[in-house]
Amino acid sequence: MQERLPDMLVRAFGNEVEARLFSGEDGTELELFRSTCPDDRTVVQSLVGIDGTMLGVQVPTDRADAIRALLDSIARQVHDLDQLERDMESMYESSLAQMEGVARLGQVVQQISVCRTDQELASLAIESLAVAVSVERASFVRVLPQQGVCEIVVEYVPDPQTSDYRFDESRCGEPFHVAGGFLAEVLDGRATAIIPAEQAREEAVPGTPGSDVQDQLLAVPVRYGNAENRTTVGAIILSDPRANLYASARQFGSQEAELAINIGSMLGAAVGQRRFAAVDRELKLAKEIQHQILPQVPAHLDGFDLAGRCETPGAIGGDYFDFVPLHDGRLFVFIADVSGHNLASGMVMVGARSALRLLAGRESQPGAVLTGLHDAIYDDLSRTERFITAAGTALRADSGSLELVNAGHNPPLCFRAATGEVEELPGEDPILGLVPGISFEAQPLNLSHGDVLLLYTDGVTEAVAPDGTMFEEHRLAEVLGRSAHLSAADILNAVFTSVREFADQTEAGDDVTAVVIKYVGEASS
Repeated sequence: MQERLPDMLVRAFGNEVEARLFSGEDGTELELFRSTCPDDRTVVQSLVGIDGTMLGVQVPTDRADAIRALLDSIARQVHDLDQLERDMESMYESSLAQMEGVARLGQVVQQISVCRTDQELASLAIESLAVAVSVERASFVRVLPQQGVCEIVVEYVPDPQTSDYRFDESRCGEPFHVAGGFLAEVLDGRATAIIPAEQAREEAVPGTPGSDVQDQLLAVPVRYGNAENRTTVGAIILSDPRANLYASARQFGSQEAELAINIGSMLGAAVGQRRFAAVDRELKLAKEIQHQILPQVPAHLDGFDLAGRCETPGAIGGDYFDFVPLHDGRLFVFIADVSGHNLASGMVMVGARSALRLLAGRESQPGAVLTGLHDAIYDDLSRTERFITAAGTALRADSGSLELVNAGHNPPLCFRAATGEVEELPGEDPILGLVPGISFEAQPLNLSHGDVLLLYTDGVTEAVAPDGTMFEEHRLAEVLGRSAHLSAADILNAVFTSVREFADQTEAGDDVTAVVIKYVGEASS
């Protein structure tokens, strides 16, 4: 039968646990035992009386060993309980801080739509982040790519008279170069950096974020776009974490970094959306202008039936056609294709149109017009690494005698009503903007009643079917041969309908432009 232990008094205080044994009859203290907690943490003072078992530990007959084992178990469990309380306190602080961060993110989301400028967006994001993370200084640095520099757009610091943050404009708007260091890496999108003060001060440009940091710096990039095409707007920089209502730690951690990254992503997306919207407005305006400078109705010339059309799959195209009076009274029917089909190509096309109309008003020969056009725009084309293919013909009222000029353009097609055959009319002159100091010569062409001359760009013949097959010249010749008996407008409709039905509509193709010249006068002598 197990021996009953005397009464025992257990007490925990400081980092020790002690047990005192007393006689069960007269209360005389018999022995004293002590045990120390596994580390130096202070345990909560307590008084526990037991008889036989304590904290789930059964006391054996060997009193001394039993008591020491019991005290060790008590010490460990008191330590574990203390650690649990500390962990729960830390989790509570962390949860409050996370709730503050989520609340701030919600405020940013709600207010982004009312911000009218990038600076308002940055102010909203940086002030919210400064409050949520609690720092000595929060900044947004913007990249000015055209100038190759950065500048501080907004900066917030604690207000010494209140618990809020105030906007500090003392360092804003001053451009500075970033040659390397942590900011260059962050702007390159290579890192989200938590940097010690000494390194930050060494790498920062004087008077910029990081140059006056005392403890730690946190920097995250602000970008927009997809993984293949990202644009860097700038960087968010937080200096020196402060004690707040939720935590006394003065260290940046993963929670602060994640919150900064989230707000940086929101700021980048908002700035990107504003820029995309601005570009979209500009593109729509450019497309409207480009549409307006193309002929809205074909020119009228006795003896001819004329029609032209340009369709651009994107916002801006590089194709162009026109009906321009020459100095001698003839009508110059012109078609051109600027390499590429984007905004830059559209701008080149507008410049070429202006030069063409100016030259046509003082020249009578198509070759002289193209020579002058080449000389006028050669420098611009070579600097922008673009070129123009062009073709044109000079028409005189009621005359089937034409002059045809071709600067590296697709060979015009000519339907002969007398035979029903379609001819290619290739040219040998080079494209515009390829080499300096060249001249162009026109070739004579005679049309008879019912003959049709078709000028077109490579968007017609290079239209691609879903199986990868191109439309090519032979299909275009077939369309022209089948529809040549129709009016110029109907021939043009047949060409565009055939290309549209042939091409893969799920893929954005090239600009498609064509001009139909049908001679309805008497046969040329």
